[in-house]
Amino acid sequence: MNASFIRAVLSALVAFATAAGAAPCPTISEQPQSVAILQCQTATFQVTANGSLPLTFQWYRDGNVIAGATNSFYSPSCQSGWEFFVTVSNACGVVTSAVAYLNCLLDVVPPTLVQARVLKDLRTVVLWWYPCPLFAPVANEAENYAISGGVLVTNATLTSGTNVLLRTTPLAPATRYEVTVEYMEDVEGNILLEPVTIGFWTPPYQLSFVRTNGQLRLSWPTNAILQQSLSVTGVWADVSNEVSALTVSNGPTRFFRVRFP
Repeated sequence: MNASFIRAVLSALVAFATAAGAAPCPTISEQPQSVAILQCQTATFQVTANGSLPLTFQWYRDGNVIAGATNSFYSPSCQSGWEFFVTVSNACGVVTSAVAYLNCLLDVVPPTLVQARVLKDLRTVVLWWYPCPLFAPVANEAENYAISGGVLVTNATLTSGTNVLLRTTPLAPATRYEVTVEYMEDVEGNILLEPVTIGFWTPPYQLSFVRTNGQLRLSWPTNAILQQSLSVTGVWADVSNEVSALTVSNGPTRFFRVRFP
């Protein structure tokens, strides 16, 4: 039984229930969108639906029911199939979404070091990598990492596929360091051929705030620059590099962070 036939039957049931004057039937206001991801990544399909509660969701892969996929979203990997749609049902009937396609791209991207950050113990440096999980035997080799200022890397541990925890000799507080990675490889066989270096600061560097009478008073280290954005993943812009405190009034939702020159 193919996907087109299933969708036609479900649509007919919705039309019958609506004509019979049943409670508001489910409707889809935002369809799942087709996506393209690397072979090592996971996609997310999502649908937004309206209608009398409760609404029930069921996702299909290549026309077949996906066991347990009963939320308004579904996150498949590239090995899970290519065509996806979801049905939304309630006491009135059933509506079927458009088909969304998953396009898996061959991963030829070498490991990219995105960020380095120090934990409060001043002896653990976390490295974030993108896009694919790293090859553990290489990521766990402490000799592949070097930190400036005479700091020694005593141990390296791969966690969550793309994070590496470096255990080090003690780092000085409020100090800028650089970590250099000599060699890295991911599970897809992509290799970082040239050494890469990224800078980071040790705590204290956190952005702090005090809320008074509906206003927010932000403060940050004097050697840092405050940035703001309208979303966490949006474009960040410098707010000021001349002061280390700012009062923010009520208004649109904004996100703040600090950076170091």
